[in-house]
Amino acid sequence: QLRREDGEAARLLLERALALAPPSPSERADALMLLGGLILTQALKEQDEVGQRQARLLMEEAVALGQVAAHTTLGTLLLLQLFELDQEESLKRGLELLHIAALADDGDAQFRLAEAYRAGHGTPQNWEQAQHWLEMAAALGHGDALRRLAHCYAEGLDGVAVDLNRARQYWRRLVEQDDDDAAFNLAVSAQHGQQHARGNQDGHRPAA
Repeated sequence: QLRREDGEAARLLLERALALAPPSPSERADALMLLGGLILTQALKEQDEVGQRQARLLMEEAVALGQVAAHTTLGTLLLLQLFELDQEESLKRGLELLHIAALADDGDAQFRLAEAYRAGHGTPQNWEQAQHWLEMAAALGHGDALRRLAHCYAEGLDGVAVDLNRARQYWRRLVEQDDDDAAFNLAVSAQHGQQHARGNQDGHRPAA
């Protein structure tokens, strides 16, 4: 775990680097996100709204530089309501950033946007939009999206009809990513046509 002294030292180094040598936009965005993350971590520990705001503004500066990953990270943090903004403003801005990153083919953003639509988090629940963004993320090989879709088609979840052939397609792609649960589900479905799949139905692979 990062000690306060280590965090302060890293923060000073990042601030000095940003001030002394003008980096490329990409490097500056990376440094701003790191610095914002350090400040946010400390601010959350101390329940410091001023620090939360400072962290958010640094990350917004990285977003303004056009870095897609910054959009995804800040959008996710805003959906988690980790800044000083009120709930409505935080969710609205978070979804906006994720949507921009999703349109730029960021698989993490596409998956998180799908989950927001699926859960009705910050937006009306919309199965069609959730399915659309899951399919987009899966096309990029996003593991969590592939798991979610496999479970949906195997068990008829989230507004889709049971379709074991579609489920098997996603399990095959997960097997290529060395997913043991997918290999098990594929084998069982091939032998018995079993619908109930093994693994985490929320898409996220359980920790080993």
